[in-house]
Amino acid sequence: MAEFTNLYHASEVLRHVLETRISQPPSGGVLVAPPPDTNTTNEEIRISLLWVTEHATHRSDGPLRNHDGTTTPPPSTLSLFVLVTTYGEGPSKNADGAHRLLGEVARVLHAEPTLSLPMAGLPGNSGMGKLHVALVPVTPELVEKLFAPLQIKHRPFLFYEIWPVQLRSLLPPGAPTPVVAPGGIRLSGPTTDPRPVLSRVVPSTQAAGGFLRLDGAFTSPVDAVFIGSTRLAGASLVALDPQRSVGVALPAGLPAGVHKVSVAAGPLQSDALDLRVVDPGQRSLDVPQALAHAQGAPLVLTGWDLGSADLVYVWPDGGVFSPADVRTFVPSAVASGSITVALSGLPRGDYRIAARVDLGSGAPAQFTPYIVLELTP
Repeated sequence: MAEFTNLYHASEVLRHVLETRISQPPSGGVLVAPPPDTNTTNEEIRISLLWVTEHATHRSDGPLRNHDGTTTPPPSTLSLFVLVTTYGEGPSKNADGAHRLLGEVARVLHAEPTLSLPMAGLPGNSGMGKLHVALVPVTPELVEKLFAPLQIKHRPFLFYEIWPVQLRSLLPPGAPTPVVAPGGIRLSGPTTDPRPVLSRVVPSTQAAGGFLRLDGAFTSPVDAVFIGSTRLAGASLVALDPQRSVGVALPAGLPAGVHKVSVAAGPLQSDALDLRVVDPGQRSLDVPQALAHAQGAPLVLTGWDLGSADLVYVWPDGGVFSPADVRTFVPSAVASGSITVALSGLPRGDYRIAARVDLGSGAPAQFTPYIVLELTP
């Protein structure tokens, strides 16, 4: 956009560019004037404004807000269509000067189709912004429309569109208005409920028939859990914390393999995470059906094939930063379906817990997938 206070200044910019950019300026100069009634033999260039059109996209522009809170009517945004004619005869009466100047005009405006304002050599009030100049393709019909109203003979010419020319309004500014409407701005109307977000499945590997914990962010209580295409609801779910954790008992008949797990609150369903399901009876731990456990109370862990467990490993849920962060505890009682252990000396916090199982006969020990539990005073 190029802003002006006087429409003539837009033509003056084009005149100045041609005067200063053409290598051999015409002896008669560059004039902002209509073509002469009779052809002239002197070298000169004439810029003639033929018509002006308004940009349709700016007809509904609203008032402009000034820094002091007042408003100014929007400027008129225009395109100018100008006829550039050239003149000049040589000693042999050929129009060599006119044709040379016509080529110079085309070369200059082709090389500089965007004019930046203000421009050196022009008064400071001669516009501000960027002005575009484009050569308009002509047809015989357009040539007739150009020269017939002028009632002159044909002249060597180029036809240009100059845009966008904004004429600044000279109306006085409006009264200051508040930055915010009185009473503030309030948005109303229908709102959307966010989908539940599932962030973790604990443990990530579980035997069919075992117990899972699904952690995330739930703005509404979870009322269904999907394991693959299997929907679990009602008594199969335990609301450990309605806003961040739900427990679910896996069906005993769930086939082994990797399943997609997601939670649903009404019609809204979370993105899915992976769960590896193994056959019933394979070694695993159930997540306790509570988020927290008292530090001084014995902890009973249930699961499958735990009869050979000899150690319980505990480490912070937030990560291990030194070997001392990993603690081991000897169970006080072990059975095929449970381990009882006292986690003494641990500070309060969230921990991951796994059981080590001694297979004997020099076979390497195995570990259950870890579960997560918070220890509280």
